[in-house]
Amino acid sequence: MYQIKNIKDMKVNFKDKFSKDYKGEVMILQNGGKQSIKDVICQCLFVGDPSMNADKKYKSYKLSQILLQKDELDLTSEEISLIKEVCAKCINGAGGYGQVCDVLEGRDNNKE
Repeated sequence: MYQIKNIKDMKVNFKDKFSKDYKGEVMILQNGGKQSIKDVICQCLFVGDPSMNADKKYKSYKLSQILLQKDELDLTSEEISLIKEVCAKCINGAGGYGQVCDVLEGRDNNKE
């Protein structure tokens, strides 16, 4: 069974980080809520990438479930790489992927 390792490289805060459009405006969902970066990442991790092997698919799923429960998470460089890899294939636009990278790398461009 996959477990998050004890040695963590970086604390990542997902609280109040929202997806923005090309104008820098927070993206609004059909239900009127704001699109959070955390939700985008969780959706990508949950869906995964069909070309991943079984172990990576399971790690991706488990990481999505852990992230859903927390606004701040200690991540290893391996976990950050997995998130980036999955999101690069899941998110079509450069802007969306760039925002994910900014949050993972601690660049605070996505606060409202």
